[in-house]
Amino acid sequence: MWLGLASVAGVKHVVFLELWLGIASLELWLGMADEHEEPLSCGSGWLVLPVWQYVTLKSSLDDVEHE
Repeated sequence: MWLGLASVAGVKHVVFLELWLGIASLELWLGMADEHEEPLSCGSGWLVLPVWQYVTLKSSLDDVEHE
């Protein structure tokens, strides 16, 4: 389970938005959507990030790939 895959080798970014929305809804339902809570861990070093963080990360990686 992961939100996105970013590779320096140029692999396209993959987003499982439906999965993320389900996890975000579960967080809200469980009352976990607090700024001070730790992000959900998906194992293997992956974290579920809010959409704005993913967009920022993706934009940063796109800038690096185009240089």
